[in-house]
Amino acid sequence: MLKEKDKIGQHKNAIGRIIEGNAFIVLPEKNVLCKIDETGTFIWQQLNIPKTIEELKMAVCENFVVDEKTAYKDLTDFIELLLDKEILEIF
Repeated sequence: MLKEKDKIGQHKNAIGRIIEGNAFIVLPEKNVLCKIDETGTFIWQQLNIPKTIEELKMAVCENFVVDEKTAYKDLTDFIELLLDKEILEIF
C-alpha cells in the first residue's frame, strides 16, 4: 500500500522505449513486457526521477484535463499495478 510520502520511481532494471507515444517497458530477468498508453507514458517519463503521489498528481493535473480527486485515484491504481509488476519501485 502506498503512503503519501513514498517516493516512487522506475525500477533500476526496467528498460523503457517510447514508440509512437506509447512506452514499452521490459524487465528482462522477469520476462515481463508492458505496453503503456500515452497517459501512462507521461507518468513513466515523470518517474525517471522518483516522485511522491502528490508531485505526480500535480504534474498530471497540469498536463491533462482532470480533477485532483480523479487524478489521485487513477494514479494510485496505475502505480499499484506497476509496483506489482516490479516496473516501479518505492525509494
